[in-house]
Amino acid sequence: MERGEKTEIVLEYIRNGIKSGKWDNSLLPKELELAEMLSVSRWSVRNAFAHLLAEGIIERKKRLGTKLNMENLRHTLIGAVLRSSGHFYEDVYRHLQQKVTAAGFRLQSVDVYGFDKPKMRKHIRRGISSLAYLNEDKMILDGYIFRAYPYVDELLKKSPVFFDFFDAARPAGATGVLIDYYEIGRIGGKYLLDCGCKHPMLLNISGATPKNRHIPEVYACHKDKRVFDGYYDVLKEYGLDPMLYIYDSSDTKNLYEIFSDRRSQPDGVFSALDINTMHILKIARECGYMPKYSLGCFDTPWSKGLGDFEFPSITVPAEECASALLEQVLTPKELRKDIYIKPYLKG
Repeated sequence: MERGEKTEIVLEYIRNGIKSGKWDNSLLPKELELAEMLSVSRWSVRNAFAHLLAEGIIERKKRLGTKLNMENLRHTLIGAVLRSSGHFYEDVYRHLQQKVTAAGFRLQSVDVYGFDKPKMRKHIRRGISSLAYLNEDKMILDGYIFRAYPYVDELLKKSPVFFDFFDAARPAGATGVLIDYYEIGRIGGKYLLDCGCKHPMLLNISGATPKNRHIPEVYACHKDKRVFDGYYDVLKEYGLDPMLYIYDSSDTKNLYEIFSDRRSQPDGVFSALDINTMHILKIARECGYMPKYSLGCFDTPWSKGLGDFEFPSITVPAEECASALLEQVLTPKELRKDIYIKPYLKG
């Protein structure tokens, strides 16, 4: 069993105890008692307490032990199933925590970053199970692979506010705080063309080109299609055939051929992820040719020189995302409408 999983066992036990009123006197068992009771290490108990302390659920004082923070527990809970690790998403989560606390609420969250890694699934499943059966109906749900989450049907009963984008068909009546990926595509295309590029390249992240529309209702709301559409429309406005300038990032062999042939070398490259812009620049360098212009997205360390390249990046304002999420989740579900967060070019 992984260390993180043992911490989750402790967290689940304490949270269930809080819900059932197990510790009416507000004093929790000592670290060593909990460790022996749950057959985990004292480190796992201490780590769980650190999580609860950060969430404002407990308070710890010398000689008095660990107590429930009853004042905070009386505050209404907001549940969140989000990526709260990694650049940008970590920033959104930090702002969300601050705004939720300032508004007099408490945030209980599950970090689903790395959900595709088998060793993370048990840890995430336990965290989501503790949220899925809460009485509170204020819920924020990451739209990224949301259909793959355990207990998703229980989460959907709480009419969650979705964040980022829907990666599957939108549930009936669902609304969200959505990043305007269409505008990202437009900004990227316009930037390259305004720089004078005659052969701009969009590196489509997952190959979500028109010929890959296997599931139309899913593809219609996917972020890659929205980036594609924005870029496509700009190139058409400039009198270019967009289909000549969109490439599949998974076809590495083809990318090497493109950068090795003087007739096909692009003079500008763009991807809706900085790390993919890095990927294509590395291929270009290996082929002995560098495009004059390059552009990324989300303003990560990759755009600031990590990996020997530096390029401007399209930014999505994290604090604005957090404000909109809190606004949405506190709005009655029948009055909610999608909020699109506008990106802008930085650098």
